[in-house]
Amino acid sequence: MEIPEEGAAAPEAAERRLRWRCRRGMKELDVLLERYGTRRLPHAPPAERQAFARLLAQGWTDTLRKLQPEGPLWTFWDYERNRWPLDKGMRLDHLLLSPAVCDRLAGGGVDRWVRGEDNASDHAPAWIVLDR
Repeated sequence: MEIPEEGAAAPEAAERRLRWRCRRGMKELDVLLERYGTRRLPHAPPAERQAFARLLAQGWTDTLRKLQPEGPLWTFWDYERNRWPLDKGMRLDHLLLSPAVCDRLAGGGVDRWVRGEDNASDHAPAWIVLDR
């Protein structure tokens, strides 16, 4: 599931994204592939960070953080600021599981090596594996 693009920083764009998320009935999804930042940047305003916190409070599990409780989980390194060689990334990609399937989490990670390839995207793939 892909959330509508987050490029616009205007408050009305953030509200539109939040309304879209609510219409989609996020509480009822078993697996939520969520893509938005929880950091202090213009395109992740407090309302979105609070919405993410509410998802976690509902019982959704941040799978990558569960698998790697400490340290950074960067999934994005800006080309314009030479962030990759400096390892100054951001976490833009989140994979959340509902309580109904959280116990099936078998593994996951971020394939950082992909970002280091020639002509790579500024994102690295984030992934999880679920047991049957």
